[in-house]
Amino acid sequence: MRKLEGLSFDQVTRRQKKYGLNEVSFCSTFSELKIFLRQFKNILILILLSASIITGYLGDFVDTAVILFSVLVMVFIGYSQERRVNKILEILKKNLKNTAIVVRDGVKKEIDAKEVTIDDLVILSRGNRVPADGTLIKSNNLTVNESILTGEWEPVDKKNKNIVYAGSLIENGWGKMVVSAIGKNTKMGKIYARLADNKEQSTPYQEKINAFGKIIGGVILLLCFYLFVMGVISGRDPLEMFTLAVAVGVGAIPEGLPIAITVALVLGARRILNNNGLIKR
Repeated sequence: MRKLEGLSFDQVTRRQKKYGLNEVSFCSTFSELKIFLRQFKNILILILLSASIITGYLGDFVDTAVILFSVLVMVFIGYSQERRVNKILEILKKNLKNTAIVVRDGVKKEIDAKEVTIDDLVILSRGNRVPADGTLIKSNNLTVNESILTGEWEPVDKKNKNIVYAGSLIENGWGKMVVSAIGKNTKMGKIYARLADNKEQSTPYQEKINAFGKIIGGVILLLCFYLFVMGVISGRDPLEMFTLAVAVGVGAIPEGLPIAITVALVLGARRILNNNGLIKR
């Protein structure tokens, strides 16, 4: 299969039937509005919003402003991060839509990158996007920019038997490769699949924060209920006790906690980004 004349027409047809086309099924990315609304699934945010409504109703506008500021900071950080991932998905889409130079039946031809198949002989030259994952069988001063995959802008030298990855950019030299993986099975395809996974799956952080929020909410509700019941039993006015219980409950909500969590997340995210990582949510 590694002959210099490349695959025959029949071999290409059989492989495309077996492996499919060299393309990734793009999941639709979230709209800006949906990304924004997703941030309000955090239980702590819902508790704080409820507290801001109550404090506003009671006339404590300073506390209301502080609480709303905390909410806005958390929402802004979450929204900005998910929006950034959406932009990266759009870049990946563009880099997967390309053309390729292949040798088939001994003839060099330019084809749509989605037509590239397993064992195809692909010619790589300066300015080309690598159309699929493959192994080099010939190369001459070949350097490849793999920043779309690794975040590293420094070109990588590639020699015979080295693997080149779909989406990478040929910066210098030339080479010939035999395709070993296409579409969703490429390194690029697997990265995109993870990023584009729109399933409503909570991260470990979200699960812990939601669990903590439920504990806080439960304790505060029990405290308010206890104060209200004990006050009514002791002969106090029910409306007065209700107002007091609500005020105590609002005061027990840690408005500063979301800010502390957000600061910790920002510092952690910065460390990850400095190591060329990508945070989805």
